[in-house]
Amino acid sequence: MGGYQMLVRGEVMRGKFRESFEKPVPFTPERLRRLSLRCQMLPIPSGKATG
Repeated sequence: MGGYQMLVRGEVMRGKFRESFEKPVPFTPERLRRLSLRCQMLPIPSGKATG
């Protein structure tokens, strides 16, 4: 399985909810926007399990 990748944890957030969930705002075509996202870390054990 060389090169295999698996999503361990992912949270999808639509861009139109970037300011508020109550009042979605669509993106404007041909306009750049700066987005700030917080990525949650999840430790992944590697190697043999001990215990």
